[in-house]
Amino acid sequence: MVKTDYDDRTQLEMLRKKMVTAALIHGMNHPLVLKYSQQIDEKHNVLLKNSYVKESEMYSAY
Repeated sequence: MVKTDYDDRTQLEMLRKKMVTAALIHGMNHPLVLKYSQQIDEKHNVLLKNSYVKESEMYSAY
């Protein structure tokens, strides 16, 4: 099964919701909130990298 950007965006949104919920329950400085924030950053970097690669491939065809 091929993983798509849609899957990554869905996971990113799920992590964001978990982070917000954890922050409401535990406070902004709780380690769980930081963990979710770091996971969001990692997922966002993957999305940006994939976007850059696709753009590069598109323009290299010219």
